[in-house]
Amino acid sequence: MKTIRSSNKNIDEHINNLEVVRGSNIFAEYTPRNSNLYVVYSYGYHFPMYVYDTRSEMWFANSDRYSVSTSKHQSQARPSQPIELDLTTDEMMTFLRMGSYKEWTIHKAQMDTVDTFRQGV
Repeated sequence: MKTIRSSNKNIDEHINNLEVVRGSNIFAEYTPRNSNLYVVYSYGYHFPMYVYDTRSEMWFANSDRYSVSTSKHQSQARPSQPIELDLTTDEMMTFLRMGSYKEWTIHKAQMDTVDTFRQGV
């Protein structure tokens, strides 16, 4: 898939079209392990800002704040479609490992069950 070069000012147009794009310290691509996830990053793979799950057709946003420049990136790259759920960076990384919203939800439910059991509730 060809990578498009874009200014950060116009990068949201490409993100809304789910195109592989590279701006100035912002880039978006489909995950190599799972082409169903489209991920928008700031500065590197350590900070996914947005994830689009093509199976559920939903956008997810990173609720964490990293730096002033990353906050600006979050504004510049924000998709125009509604964000379904805000996740922390850790939750987003788990989401990416799970490969889909469905699998992440199952994993989260299982972990909540284990935590409840451990607490004796």
